[in-house]
Amino acid sequence: MSDDLTKLQDYPALQQLGRALWRDGSSRGAALMVGAGFSRNAILPGLDTKPPPLWSSLIDEMAERLYGHRKGTITNALRVAEEYRIFFGQAALDEFIRNRCPDKAWQPGQLHIDFLKLPWADVLTTNWDSLLERAAELVEQPYDVVALEADLPHARAPRIVKLHGSIGDAGPLIFAEEDYRTYPTKHAAFLNLARQVFVENELCLLGFSGDDPNFLQWAGWVRDHLGGKARRIYLVGHLELSASKRRYLEAHNVSPIDLSPLVDSESPDKHARVTQIFLQALVAARQNAAHKWILHPSHAYPLNKGGPDAHSRTVKDVDFCASALRKTIALWKEDRQRYPGWLVCPSEIRRSLQTDMPEAWLYRPEALKTLNLQERAEALYELAWRRTTSNKPMTEKSIIAIIELLQTHGNEIAPDIRGFLIVVVLRDARLSSDAKRFDHWAKTLDDALELLEKWRLDGTYQRALFARDKGRLVDLLELADQMKTDDSVWKLRRASLYAEAGRYSLATRLIKEATSDLEKVHRLDRSSVWIQARLGWAELINRGTVAANWSLRAELPPARDFTTVQVDPHEELEQISAAAQAVQNEQRDKATGMVPLFEAGRYRPASRSKSLEVDASALLPWIELDYVTESTGLPIRINHASYCSHTLLQVLEIRYQPSVQWYVAVLRALHSPYDKGFERWFSRLLIAQLDEDVAKELIVLERTMIDYWLGRLDDTNGSESSDERGIAIDELRLHLTVLARLSVRMTEREAIEIFEQTLLWANNPRFQHHWILDALKELGRYSSQSISRAAQEEVAWSVMNFPLSSEVDVDSRFWPSFVDMIWYAVPDRRSNEPMWKRRVQQLIKASDKDQPDRREAIMRLAFLVQRGALDADEQAGFANALWSGVDDGSDSLPSDANLLYSTIALLPAPQDIDVRARVCRILFDAPIAETLHIPDSRGSREMEETQAFVMALQHAAQVGLKPTQQQASRMFDAFLALAPTVEVKPNNPRMFDSHLPEWIWERAGAIISDLIVPSMAESERTVERGRALLKAVECNNGWGGLAGLCGFFGSVATLAEKLPRLIMKGFIAPNHKGVQSSTSALLHWAGNEERAGLAVPDQVYNRLVSAIEVAPEHGLNALLSCARILMQKGKLNVAYAERLLNSLSDLLTQTNYKEVDPASTRAISISLVRAECVQLASALLPEVTADGTLEAWLVQTRIDALPEVRLALSNHVS
Repeated sequence: MSDDLTKLQDYPALQQLGRALWRDGSSRGAALMVGAGFSRNAILPGLDTKPPPLWSSLIDEMAERLYGHRKGTITNALRVAEEYRIFFGQAALDEFIRNRCPDKAWQPGQLHIDFLKLPWADVLTTNWDSLLERAAELVEQPYDVVALEADLPHARAPRIVKLHGSIGDAGPLIFAEEDYRTYPTKHAAFLNLARQVFVENELCLLGFSGDDPNFLQWAGWVRDHLGGKARRIYLVGHLELSASKRRYLEAHNVSPIDLSPLVDSESPDKHARVTQIFLQALVAARQNAAHKWILHPSHAYPLNKGGPDAHSRTVKDVDFCASALRKTIALWKEDRQRYPGWLVCPSEIRRSLQTDMPEAWLYRPEALKTLNLQERAEALYELAWRRTTSNKPMTEKSIIAIIELLQTHGNEIAPDIRGFLIVVVLRDARLSSDAKRFDHWAKTLDDALELLEKWRLDGTYQRALFARDKGRLVDLLELADQMKTDDSVWKLRRASLYAEAGRYSLATRLIKEATSDLEKVHRLDRSSVWIQARLGWAELINRGTVAANWSLRAELPPARDFTTVQVDPHEELEQISAAAQAVQNEQRDKATGMVPLFEAGRYRPASRSKSLEVDASALLPWIELDYVTESTGLPIRINHASYCSHTLLQVLEIRYQPSVQWYVAVLRALHSPYDKGFERWFSRLLIAQLDEDVAKELIVLERTMIDYWLGRLDDTNGSESSDERGIAIDELRLHLTVLARLSVRMTEREAIEIFEQTLLWANNPRFQHHWILDALKELGRYSSQSISRAAQEEVAWSVMNFPLSSEVDVDSRFWPSFVDMIWYAVPDRRSNEPMWKRRVQQLIKASDKDQPDRREAIMRLAFLVQRGALDADEQAGFANALWSGVDDGSDSLPSDANLLYSTIALLPAPQDIDVRARVCRILFDAPIAETLHIPDSRGSREMEETQAFVMALQHAAQVGLKPTQQQASRMFDAFLALAPTVEVKPNNPRMFDSHLPEWIWERAGAIISDLIVPSMAESERTVERGRALLKAVECNNGWGGLAGLCGFFGSVATLAEKLPRLIMKGFIAPNHKGVQSSTSALLHWAGNEERAGLAVPDQVYNRLVSAIEVAPEHGLNALLSCARILMQKGKLNVAYAERLLNSLSDLLTQTNYKEVDPASTRAISISLVRAECVQLASALLPEVTADGTLEAWLVQTRIDALPEVRLALSNHVS
């Protein structure tokens, strides 16, 4: 007896049956035909339960009943059964079978279940019991049961086909000779089914003997009906065949698989044992699927087999380390050679590879030096391949080792290994943004003429990606044009490069070509994992090209599913996104503010890192996404459809770095300045935090990008290029907006130049798309902020000469107004007087009634009037044009002027019009409640008019317009009648008794304090009115009406005590509004102490300075401004000045931009705080002894990153 299957005479037949069963491509499949012997594997409930009978036992018992002791040797079993039926009758035969086959008493054995788990094409059985049907209910593989021929139309393979009927069913039980003779006629459907199964599959007979009547009959029918067309039949079991019997079977197309040599022939369970052996052989015959990449287990590696001290021995014993490295490399090489050919290694397997690299222990320089050149090259090659495939970044040590090998022995190592290693170094240099190293190895690759073309293609691709990462789109296109090849994947990669540069038509064509090519080869070999891996990604990309086109998308066929071979592009991207989200959640948890712990006095502090070092966990999702997009050619977006822009933003957010490379990647992911994340990453604080060289490089980059996309705008004028023109407009808007944000980092001269360039761009018809014009408004506004008011004079003429909207035939709604950006400039007309005069006359003409540019022209002329830049004749001409639409005798103001009423009061008017009196009547006689009431039915025009009225009232006090005492009292009562009466609690929404919007009520506080109360007669400042104002203040924390209480000291006695408390409370308010209200009230009081009849208590000044010393996040700039003004008015003594000096010393470090969390409240006003620090330092300079602090602050006017600080003194008006 032997236990070695391979030594069996029938082992080749067993192998062929195994291959057929597992469908390795050499055959269609295998079907199973089960005989009576297989039922003997059933589970019997009792020791005396009748076991499933064999044919021989049934026939012997029937012969005993028929012939008694005269039965002799039986030569025809079917004849005996037929004689039994004729002699005893059909009912007796049926009863005999049922008594011998107590089907319900038997339970399917484990072998029944295990065999049905195998992937049989069909299972046929001549057995009458239901063991197979019941076993099928216990396996996952679904089997349809065919008990009767009527079941055939509804059953799908794999099926369990009861060829000879079932006990308990209506159909006959096939048993006797006549049943078999008439079977082909009466049961033709079953025979045809069997014929089809036999033709299409290898057939395995199990539970039959070579003399089994069922076997002999079915083998005969196969020969009769199929002849040479039938596939080989495999008879399996404990057969103990003689040579003649084997020859007989083989002659009848039956291949015996006799397993009897494997078990003891005297063993009572020999048939069960050989069946178990056969099952195990079939399971073992299953070869790993092409997509099943079985890696060597961790216990196979030498370090894990070398005992507990193996890792430490690598440090001490160089020979041991080298030996372990050789063995490890051999295992890695075997893994690589079995790689299924995925374009992107599945994420789960990548994780296994990433954790299975004993590099730190084995790749020691000393160990590498002991290897010969070939071994060392292979060691580094296998390491680089494994890291690249797993998308794990190369370590610095491994890159150094590769570079050393290439530099010293580059020409001696195999070309394929050399080419691969050079590309690895190139990719690492690109990811590290190491331009010097990248250029060196790119040239090395170019000079290596002996390398195959594929490595040159890889090198060109890396150079194109490097150009992409640097924002050099012109270089990217040149390199993409060089990558000409018929390879489908390279077409996808080229397409992704063209998509980056907005060449969508060319990219789409390449994508469709690549997809079509892969579909063709897939039809030739549908089992190829290599093809499916590429087609899966190509199909995803191809479908995306029409994702935004509903009509084309509807015509697409259903997406293919390649998940069975572990190709799932959507899952790969989702895994990266999920990994990034997990890191982001962890970062947010760590950055959460202080968390009190259960133990008294203990807490967990926030741990927001200020270091620019990126944690490895935050770096990996970005590396993985770069690997996926690089390998597959997956674009970020194309044809208005996004593939991975959201994922790219996610992975960038968790690894923020203030570098050019990082910002280029963000700009690749963003579609417009309205995308989520734009405001965060291009916030004023983050722009201020950029190093000077980074800011300058980004400014140059944005200028380059604008030039490129402007060129694309010119190239896409035709209607056939509308999509590409759209992306050019989108990109121009994005990059102009980014340049606008970066303009605050420009020098004054650079800002003047970019402002002038903005005017030229806006005047260029190519830029006159309303989205681009919106971006140019931003650029003009922010660049003008970097120009001092004195220097803005240089651009005044350009602004005045800038075309009106009708002069360039552009809709006035989108045409930018630049004059308000230089409103405080003082134009100097002397050097260009003739041109100024001509332009002013044009503007006067355009400001006349019914002129299309009336609003624009009036705004520019109003600027010139307020800056004293118009002579008397020009003012008269402007007056006539401005008032040209007003009827004589009416009391109205110019319409369609787009100016506040209070501003019109400052402009010239005809001699017969008292414009100030007319404006005062309109503003101060208006019924407040009716004018300010805004019901839901009113439209945007009414809302704008109400807003303009409120702003005019607020502006009136600033330009010297005052109501009469009677008007002031009436307005006071009207506003206070609209005050909310419910006290506002923290975190609760404000409740109003009227429809007065909250924004109006907030402005009403300043109007009452600055305009109304100062205009009221002393006698009108009654106790009732004072108390009403006090109640409104107390019900509205932080309301601007607090300053108005300073006018009621004489009537409300309690104010002397309450107002200081309210002001001091406001200094520590939880919002800027409360602090601003208190500082405004203090300045009102301090500036009108004589009129108020009460001096500000010193404790208020002390509390103000104390609040500054605390440096709150809210309202610190207002506190500093208040202290500066008080210092200039002589209200703060030297002691306070010295305390303020100390505070400024602390604020030098506390307000360092790089020390401020971009997500904090302090980030909102940090630059305003710094600007106020500069102004306060200037005010303190003559008051205190210098210690270097004030000088340090004054230096900020030259070096600060933001213009509001640099220009804090030059633009400040006392």
